[in-house]
Amino acid sequence: MRQFFSRDVGYLRDMALFWPFVLYSLLGVAAAFSVADKHFAIRFAAVAIAALVLAKEKLLLFVVGAGFILL
Repeated sequence: MRQFFSRDVGYLRDMALFWPFVLYSLLGVAAAFSVADKHFAIRFAAVAIAALVLAKEKLLLFVVGAGFILL
């Protein structure tokens, strides 16, 4: 019997959460430096934290996302 996915479902979930975490983290940091956009920074940070909480491999997602942001 063939498997539907070649990877574990947890891996696929973490890969799906990687880009929202990275993009909302970038937008949150960028909006935090603007006085007028503080409410956007809080919303972006909340979405990034939610993506991090939903991930199974939190440390890996955080380290790879932070490395991508540093580049």
